[in-house]
Amino acid sequence: MRVVIDLPDPVWFGLADIAEERDIEVPWLIAYAIRDLLGTEHTRLAAARSRRERVVALAREGLTDAAICERTGENRNYVATNRRKAGIAPNRPGRATTERKTA
Repeated sequence: MRVVIDLPDPVWFGLADIAEERDIEVPWLIAYAIRDLLGTEHTRLAAARSRRERVVALAREGLTDAAICERTGENRNYVATNRRKAGIAPNRPGRATTERKTA
């Protein structure tokens, strides 16, 4: 595939210097940089999703926000926000757990 990019001369020369040091061509340097950037972003998003899923799973098990904070190391606001977004009512000691109905 051919992609045309207009780069200012100083940027091109900087990329050319880096590519020469690594013994690759500039287009490959740009392709590798984009791949690494997207891989990093994907990893970050997956980690955030995993954190949220763990908090929600513990809330569904009936743990209180405080117990979830202790177990996960997350702060109370993070736990409460994600529990609410999942439509789960707060679990309080000595009370039955219920889920909110969302329309």
